[in-house]
Amino acid sequence: MNTDGSAADNSAILDIKSTTQGMLTPRMTLAQRALLIGSDGIAGHAPAEGCLIYQTDNTPGYYYYNGTVWIPLFSNNSGWSLTGNLLSGSEFLGSTNAQPVIFKTDNTEWMRILSTGNVGIGTSAPFGKLDVTQNSASATALFSNYGNDNNIFVGRAQGTYASPAVIGSDGNIFNLIGLGYDGANFQTAAQIAYEVDAVSGVGDMPGRILFSTTPDGSATLTERMKINSTGNIRINDMLIPTTNPDYTDNPYIKLSATGGFAFIGSFNCDNSIVGNNGRPGHTYYSGVGALAIGMNRTAGTSGVDFWNTTSPGQATASAANCRGFYFRQYDVSGNEKLLCSIDGNGVVSAYDINATHSVYAAADIWATSGIVYSGNAYITNAITANTVVASTSLHSNGNVSASGNLYYNGSVLCCSDLRFKKDIKPINCALDNVMKIQGVTYNWKKDKFPDKKFSSDLQYGVIAQDLEKIFPELVLTASDGYKAVDYSKLTPILVEAIKEQQKIIVSQQSAIDNLTKEIENVKQLLGIEAKK
Repeated sequence: MNTDGSAADNSAILDIKSTTQGMLTPRMTLAQRALLIGSDGIAGHAPAEGCLIYQTDNTPGYYYYNGTVWIPLFSNNSGWSLTGNLLSGSEFLGSTNAQPVIFKTDNTEWMRILSTGNVGIGTSAPFGKLDVTQNSASATALFSNYGNDNNIFVGRAQGTYASPAVIGSDGNIFNLIGLGYDGANFQTAAQIAYEVDAVSGVGDMPGRILFSTTPDGSATLTERMKINSTGNIRINDMLIPTTNPDYTDNPYIKLSATGGFAFIGSFNCDNSIVGNNGRPGHTYYSGVGALAIGMNRTAGTSGVDFWNTTSPGQATASAANCRGFYFRQYDVSGNEKLLCSIDGNGVVSAYDINATHSVYAAADIWATSGIVYSGNAYITNAITANTVVASTSLHSNGNVSASGNLYYNGSVLCCSDLRFKKDIKPINCALDNVMKIQGVTYNWKKDKFPDKKFSSDLQYGVIAQDLEKIFPELVLTASDGYKAVDYSKLTPILVEAIKEQQKIIVSQQSAIDNLTKEIENVKQLLGIEAKK
């Protein structure tokens, strides 16, 4: 179809040529387009793929049907040009329905924006507003800055974006959350929270950092550590109370590590200070009497050393405080009370700071495990073990072990009151069993068991394993498997054995006496016969 009479091009089913006129395609509104006769002859049904119209309203332009939806034929005014567009402010890049916007290179998807606003890089199902995912072991999700400013900024204000307001004390600024996949969902494993620590203002934003983890078997975060705006650190517990309800001790301490030592706090206060100003957390002589904790001070050891960092040649520290370690608490009135101290000479004292002996206690000494000492023990009252009330100077409700000799003036007594006993029965066959006991002499294996402090003297006794076969109740087996003999329990057995033996002796003596009489009678008869 032309005006110059030329033949149609062989490649075209319809060849239209004109230099003076254009071609008009069907023109209609968006509503009219929706009612086009479909391929099946029914109005409003899908037209043939490739159907072309010009839409006169609602973003006018040419549209073609791709078999599913109508697609606009973009121009510089209705599409995004590779060289840029002249915009009015209402244009946008995206979709007008609930379908995601997908970005690809080499026909491979790398990013998409969901209708919810979530953006995914490396994932087609972004979990949050920005989800950056790497899907291979060699790939890395990376944020990098170069130059002098290597920062990632995350900011928050209260109010609205158009009218921001000051974020107040305890306000949360940002949470860095670590999630782990449990096979069904992503669960929170750990979190670092950035918060406002106190009242903020212009040029003033005091901050703190909270570190939290999720315990095993739980899905709830638990705070583990906090660094406040003063640089003090709190680990786990918060606001540990004293016995005085009027105030609580400062729950934060300064913590620094240098040269293999961890320096914790500085609570050294003049002992003349009373009241709340003297409680921990208030430092009056900074650096005096600070505690240093060091590991592996001596080669080949793994111990922990506690040091008073005051000069060792200094007899007293500032404010006339003695060198050493002091353990204190507050009573119900809020007054300071000394519990225990270790002075510069190594003297350990409980409730008395003026002790002169190596270990001095002005009150009761309690031990749930044991007390080991080398030297003398001076006790003005009673020693008790496994009991609260002592009725004698030395009282134990458990086993007592000693290496060496025991010297005493008095008697060793065993509880034997009839009122304590039941199921009383006589001891039978004592002599027969005693006859089975083998007494021996022996020497201790001092070299093999040096910790037992065995004597070098010749010993008399029995073998525990042999005695156990005869009288098992007289042998005790310790937790380490070694056996001991209760020699005192042999006493009633020997008493009954002697009594049984005495009965035999009496019986035999009676028989001997009878035989003696009979012999005398025989002699007399023989003597008479001799005289006749």
